Amino acid sequence: MKKLFFVLMLCPLLMLTMPSCSGGTGSTNSGTDKTKMELLDKEIDLSNHQMPMQVDFATTLMSLKRQSMTVSYQYVVDEDAIDMDEVIANQRPFKTTLENQITTVKEAKYFASMVADAGCDLHFVYDGNHSAKNVTIEFTNAELKSILKK
Repeated sequence: MKKLFFVLMLCPLLMLTMPSCSGGTGSTNSGTDKTKMELLDKEIDLSNHQMPMQVDFATTLMSLKRQSMTVSYQYVVDEDAIDMDEVIANQRPFKTTLENQITTVKEAKYFASMVADAGCDLHFVYDGNHSAKNVTIEFTNAELKSILKK
């Protein structure tokens, strides 16, 4: 269990500081919204040049992607090191850790702001490397905006 919480504490910080922080924010319809989405997509593209990236002893960040109005961090978890059932059972504290990092880590707050301004949701997807087990921690756009007000 101790190893699990090490992973759960470290992964969010590293995954959110990946984007290059080149500037901008983002949505979809107007010219301004299109520009925001283009800037978000550029941040995502720049981040993907660094992947895959070993985040810790059990987690590899494979990609950052946007599909429609959802931005997702895609991870693979080494199930020889971490039991996916423990990850599944601890989703709530993990989400709380992510919320705290979004409000306190400058780079995390910056990228979350880009996602929120673009009108997107933010997901953290963890897939086991041996099983079909996975966990998705989801933040709706409204949740992100609320977290960012803290």
